[in-house]
Amino acid sequence: MKYLLLFILCLPLSLFSQDFISEADFDNVISGTSAFGENESIVVIEVWAEFNKDNAFHDWKLLKGVKYHRIDLAEAPGIKKKYRVRMVPTILVFKDGYKELSYKAGLDLECPVTLAELKEDIKELSEGSQF
Repeated sequence: MKYLLLFILCLPLSLFSQDFISEADFDNVISGTSAFGENESIVVIEVWAEFNKDNAFHDWKLLKGVKYHRIDLAEAPGIKKKYRVRMVPTILVFKDGYKELSYKAGLDLECPVTLAELKEDIKELSEGSQF
């Protein structure tokens, strides 16, 4: 009974927690193919750090039509090097596995993009491939 209670208490946290990925999973995630074989062509990755969590992108639940993940900078030195991440948060947008957009924080370490800007850029990106 106490395990059931513990499970019920933890369930809301798991439903609303941010989807963190590891560096090992990065290439599979940006390819846009989900575990169920569905093609999610636009994937947004936020390179994140615990020390700057207050400046992270907080509106990720409001992004529709994309898959959104976070990756911890401290756990992903290869990603840091490959995508030249110098400041966090850095937001990378991939379409069909290719990096299309990037938003990098400045010296103030504030989130480099607003929800409205990100939605508009994603809309342009998704409509750009339609004939």
